[in-house]
Amino acid sequence: EPVRQIDSPLRFLVYQIKEIGEKELKVSGRVEYGVIKKGQRIIIGSSKKQPTVEEIIYYDEQLTEAAAGKCVAIILKIRPSKINVGDVIGDPNNDPPSQSQNFKVQFKVYNDIGWCKPGYKPFIYCHGVRVQCEFVEFVQCTRKGSIMYKPTWIIKDDLAVVVIRPLLPLVVEDYKKFFKLGVFALGDKSKTFARGEIIELTKKKSKWRILDFH
Repeated sequence: EPVRQIDSPLRFLVYQIKEIGEKELKVSGRVEYGVIKKGQRIIIGSSKKQPTVEEIIYYDEQLTEAAAGKCVAIILKIRPSKINVGDVIGDPNNDPPSQSQNFKVQFKVYNDIGWCKPGYKPFIYCHGVRVQCEFVEFVQCTRKGSIMYKPTWIIKDDLAVVVIRPLLPLVVEDYKKFFKLGVFALGDKSKTFARGEIIELTKKKSKWRILDFH
């Protein structure tokens, strides 16, 4: 049985949203880390809104809490525009999630992308969300066993460290702290060309919200 990250700060990943009244939403998802409790004030990573968990539902059962590894639905009094599929919920008082201004990633290029230069705008796929991003800076790459700092381009088979800027709101995490929310794939319109990990991030104070493209 996999180790459940119960002692980590709360991270609840939103899978589905359903309006059940004029002022209530049924938000289904998975507790990836920590514990979510009935009556707890939470924070929506994208909008920074802080509603209270009115109910926790597991099938037809009412729960007082749900720990990491559990898929549940929570009832929130919040407008639909303040939360979306792919959003991340946390505890406002314990390392809360937030949108990312930019982040440093490491990835292996395993498909041909030509001679890729800074300014390239692929899509990043991370925990069910697809968002276009921009390669801002090439920090280094390992090519045929040699390390190159600030390379002019990256090509197939390179192991690259790159600073990425999302072009739409995105909540991600450092993979060393929250592995499931810090791994990703990169692709263009025709193919996926890389997979990697987020190794450093700069959080952004903003009122943007996540957009889901699925």
